[in-house]
Amino acid sequence: MACNCLCRPLLSNLLKSMLLLLQLLDFDSEVSAARNKRKEALFYSIESASHVGNIIKVEKTKSGLDCAFLCLQMPQGSCLSFNFGRIATNGLHICELSNSERALEPHKLLNRINFVYYGMKMSDLTRFLPCLSSPCRNGGLCVNGPTLEMFTCNCSLEIRVLPYIDHKCNVNESHIEVVKQLHVQGVMQAQVGKLQLNYFEAMRLCEILNGSLATLDQLTAAWQAGLQICR
Repeated sequence: MACNCLCRPLLSNLLKSMLLLLQLLDFDSEVSAARNKRKEALFYSIESASHVGNIIKVEKTKSGLDCAFLCLQMPQGSCLSFNFGRIATNGLHICELSNSERALEPHKLLNRINFVYYGMKMSDLTRFLPCLSSPCRNGGLCVNGPTLEMFTCNCSLEIRVLPYIDHKCNVNESHIEVVKQLHVQGVMQAQVGKLQLNYFEAMRLCEILNGSLATLDQLTAAWQAGLQICR
């Protein structure tokens, strides 16, 4: 059972008062000088559970808050959740840092007595891994950047009739006209103004419209239904 509250009887008062908002100044000289941003994350908790298989570091901490700060101190995007042991030995608890998260690999969340799993909420997860929100359009491949909220879109080969208008591989879709759409095997006719398209440009236009070039059987069926003009 998931809970959006971090408050637990065995955690410190400071942890309770933080209301899950964990802020940590990034003192890396090169990065902080360039962007002057803070790392912060909102975590949710699941009792008697741990996320396994992606543990990158195991430490001993005095509290869950200390474990959370260790997670945020890791390089960008390398720590997305942590398992916190409830039972202390000499005042220290087990803190397991993970480079994965329940939302990414739900099958790796297992029952584990005396442990609490802390996962990063999706709103913050997409700040650390912005490609999770699928920001790249029209078949562009997203690559997470080295700093918060930064990403790069590797766009597919551009076509002359529909050039990209921004770094997210968007095109000006107002130039695309769906001339006629038939309920015959999902065939439709589309064009970009009055321009003639070569085979590759027609294929990319179909991809932008979340389709593909019609097969011979589809064209035959569309022609028999009245779509007799091909541009």
